[in-house]
Amino acid sequence: MSYVKTILKPGEKIIFVGNIHKIVYLKPLLLITGGLAAINVALSMAGAPPGSQELIESAALFLFGPVILMFGIISFASTVTYCLTTEIVVTEKRLIFKRGFISRNTMEMNIDKIESVIVDQSILGRMLNYGDVDVVGTGSSIEDLDTVAAPIALRRSIESA
Repeated sequence: MSYVKTILKPGEKIIFVGNIHKIVYLKPLLLITGGLAAINVALSMAGAPPGSQELIESAALFLFGPVILMFGIISFASTVTYCLTTEIVVTEKRLIFKRGFISRNTMEMNIDKIESVIVDQSILGRMLNYGDVDVVGTGSSIEDLDTVAAPIALRRSIESA
């Protein structure tokens, strides 16, 4: 919460600290698992007789397995960076949202300028307590906060502030 601490006004109290839900790690982990599984299958089929269909399939898996694994590792690193550099904070006066490390994108909206808070949750989102939150401010400004953990608690904290 380093960015938020630097911009808090004197006497401004933090009501709620939100974060990105851990479900965002699912896709990278599935890619990594798929890449490792493809490499494992390719290595187990590598002893096939020369010219057989099994050897051809093994070669294809051995080519695509590392590519899938590489995409999974890159996606995982990107997701970790996104989660670590995203800050969602509700104070008694403002909603503060910051994402990014080198290139920073910030949004600050006064609580009294917020017209509505829209929470969009899928069935899985309801079961695992995550969802997308759209904050609508006066003048039709809309800010999208995607895959937020505890979106209902975030909405309640904005409405009660």
